[in-house]
Amino acid sequence: RGRGPCSMESPFSSILDLHRGRVVDLPDRQLDDADVQAELDCRQRASLVERLRLHGNRLTRLPNVVAFPNVTWLSLFRNDLRSVGPEIARRLGRLAAEGDEAFSLMADGVILWRGEAAGRISGGTPFAPRVRLYGELGPPAARERAARRLEAWLAVDAGQKLSVLRRLETAMTEGKVKGLARGIAYRLIEAGGILDRGLVRAEVKALSQIERRVLKGLGVRIGAFSLYLPRLLAAPARALAQGFVEPAWRPMAGAIHRLPQPVPPSKTLAAFGLRAVGGYGVPVEDLETLDVVLRDAKPTGLLSTADLERLGWTVAESDAILRGLGFAPTLRPKPGEPMIWRRRGEARPDAPLAPSPLSPFAALATLKDRAPSRRRRPRKKVARP
Repeated sequence: RGRGPCSMESPFSSILDLHRGRVVDLPDRQLDDADVQAELDCRQRASLVERLRLHGNRLTRLPNVVAFPNVTWLSLFRNDLRSVGPEIARRLGRLAAEGDEAFSLMADGVILWRGEAAGRISGGTPFAPRVRLYGELGPPAARERAARRLEAWLAVDAGQKLSVLRRLETAMTEGKVKGLARGIAYRLIEAGGILDRGLVRAEVKALSQIERRVLKGLGVRIGAFSLYLPRLLAAPARALAQGFVEPAWRPMAGAIHRLPQPVPPSKTLAAFGLRAVGGYGVPVEDLETLDVVLRDAKPTGLLSTADLERLGWTVAESDAILRGLGFAPTLRPKPGEPMIWRRRGEARPDAPLAPSPLSPFAALATLKDRAPSRRRRPRKKVARP
């Protein structure tokens, strides 16, 4: 056939093709006796373990063996799978003994070990994660130690990048946040660090100055439209939070996006620094910029073309977002002219009805409102001797 038994063009090399250290699935093809004999001759010169050398630090997941008519080939492949076991065990031990600097996390939840995929986040919370190790080979005890090592590193990394969230949770656990502030902090944690202010408008309005100082000291910002933790909007913190959500929709950072249907949960949006407003995912910082723009405009509430360019929004997007925030135009919009927006006021509680002057309760109300008169105590006369 014009090729040596160890040629890279041999059928064994093409079937067990390595792509960045990963063994691809075996194709459904027939092998004749000459092909199998050529590979047996090649095995006499170099062991198959060397041919299946793991590139880098990748823990390879070997595919299921496809049934071939030739029993000699099938037994050969099964025997060499067992030969790879010691190499896998050795690499699992190296992973479990590595320092923190050897690991990194991708935004899709994949954990890298010296640049190669070693596992993936499978559940839990940032401070108590669960990790699924790639591959199926190796002793169970060694695989368990390697998985626990990845989980320990991830928890430490989350404690550093999400320290403000960890601090807020600790304060809640230790009872340092009380009253209305405690309920707001709990909802903020459940929402992933970004909360619509409209959902807690009454609670925020009733906060005391002490409660506001407590929340501010824990890193909570009470904005015009949202309550959020600004330090969670940093790129490293967002990348880590995104590893714990599995959205099919992954928006680009720093821009608004049309939300898919069904709308992603608030915690998923918070991992990307977004809030759902008017059918769009809007960066929470852009909403606070909008508040500054509307307040500084002359007249107040005017949204000009320059303001839209500053925000990076179109006219249609700004219209949907403003209406989603509870704003309405003050006048009928005219083509080509900027609109002036005002926020709809909340419904005021009905004033209590004054009692009828003929009612006995009117006399009681009069007595209640009248200030009690203070009687002067008589002055005691001192007897003179």
